[in-house]
Amino acid sequence: MKNFITIFNQLLNLIPYSKFQKVVEEYNGDKYTKKFNSFHHFITLFYAQLTEKDSLRDIVNPLNIERGKLQFFSLPDIKRSTLSDANNKFALVFLIGLNSENAKVQLKYIQN
Repeated sequence: MKNFITIFNQLLNLIPYSKFQKVVEEYNGDKYTKKFNSFHHFITLFYAQLTEKDSLRDIVNPLNIERGKLQFFSLPDIKRSTLSDANNKFALVFLIGLNSENAKVQLKYIQN
């Protein structure tokens, strides 16, 4: 697990936080959130996808155990109910906006 956390941190560092925040603000992604914001939700979903986790318990427990190694991202203690609520309210429009922002960056890179 130690090597996975290092690789996981490196993969997350590839995502430009400033552009992520720009899309969050554009689509009000953090509206009505207190501790578990959109970036924390993204980290959690990214972890679930990489590790092929199926249930909320499978996602939440290892992340809470390894939270100290993910201090750079200030991941709070995650409860299953919090993750479930975030999954229910997470806007698809926000993901589309994030994807379009990445497409703009890729297009600029190709043009140069």
